[in-house]
Amino acid sequence: MSACAAVTDRLLDLIGGHRVTATICAAVEVGVIDALAAGPRAASDIAADCPAHEASIKRLLTALVGLGICGCVEGGQYQLTEMGAYLAQRSESSLGDWARFEGKMLVRPWIGLSDSVRTGRTSAEIAGSEGGRYEEIRRDPQAASLFDAAMVSMTRLVARDVLAAYNFGDAGRILDIGGGTGTLLIAILGAYPATIGCVLDLQRCEAGAWKAIADARLGPRADFLAADFFVGLPSGFDTFLLKSVLHNWDDAHCAVLLANCRRALGRSGRVLVIERLLEQFQDASSSHASTALNDLNMLRGPGGRERSEQAYRKLMTDAGLRVARVMPAGRYHLVIAEPQSIPQTAVYASGAEEPPAGRRRNG
Repeated sequence: MSACAAVTDRLLDLIGGHRVTATICAAVEVGVIDALAAGPRAASDIAADCPAHEASIKRLLTALVGLGICGCVEGGQYQLTEMGAYLAQRSESSLGDWARFEGKMLVRPWIGLSDSVRTGRTSAEIAGSEGGRYEEIRRDPQAASLFDAAMVSMTRLVARDVLAAYNFGDAGRILDIGGGTGTLLIAILGAYPATIGCVLDLQRCEAGAWKAIADARLGPRADFLAADFFVGLPSGFDTFLLKSVLHNWDDAHCAVLLANCRRALGRSGRVLVIERLLEQFQDASSSHASTALNDLNMLRGPGGRERSEQAYRKLMTDAGLRVARVMPAGRYHLVIAEPQSIPQTAVYASGAEEPPAGRRRNG
């Protein structure tokens, strides 16, 4: 193969990347992946279980073999590869829900990316609607369920890397801000039996969080607080977690949230920001591409952005925090910050002296 052919073949694969997403999403959604999770199966058996059109199932399986999601075995059967097994719901590290999220929820706003690049506005702003992705989640239970499931699947992987990178032995009482149904906090409490914590998020996450806490048998050590973190944060916590929160928002919103963290911490404590970092030196690596593409996702979707280490340092400094350490955690980084000095006033973003009272169970 000539050098020109190799380059154009690679370019064609990149251009057709949306087809890969759609194929993997379909394999999960139709039930092909879970049908294969127990072992090798014939296409006819898979079609009967799903149920689905047998000839079309064979065509889908042919594509999945080409992508390395499954392989052919003797007798004309198919089986999941090591990579494909991570799409099955039975896998502890399943990315099946993330595949559905990419293929069902994210694909639509990406279609108009060129409009956002031209204007600097999100898909919702261009359409003249308010709230964007989060408004869709608020009013559509199915979208909310898909979003929450995807966040759980991704956070499980991130939690593994965070626990490997950071010692939470002296974290004290932890507040997981914007923690959804508590996946990260539950993983930390499971690894550190002497630690206690609380998830803070909107009320729609409450039922799922309490179920996850109960399933993990962490009731006495885990709590949930329904509140808006832009309005204010409760005091009495030693460590604030912000996992994939700041990248959802522009600098102005991040400034409010980090200022709330600074006020609630008082004299001591720490803020652990868990985010991807845009590298100072750009290259054609998969790591850089992944972060840069996620940055475009923030541009098109919620209106936030991925940031460099320097950008996070500035946000922290402006909020009265000092970055003590930055450390890698898999594909993410931990930006660990501490209070600079005592703030002169303790007034929340809304002007109130106390944050709104949330619903709590464990004191």
